Amino acid sequence: MMADRPLIHDAVLRVRINSALIQNAADKAQRESMSLSDLVRQAIRNEVGLGQ
Repeated sequence: MMADRPLIHDAVLRVRINSALIQNAADKAQRESMSLSDLVRQAIRNEVGLGQ
């Protein structure tokens, strides 16, 4: 978990996505002791160049 992570998120993201992809992501999140939401936020930060 990032130390500077905000405690409150102020937006909701709705997407259409393949259920197998969601399951794979949920499994990865669990292996890494993260929530699926945390994994998605981390992936977005990394994609836009804001990750560590």
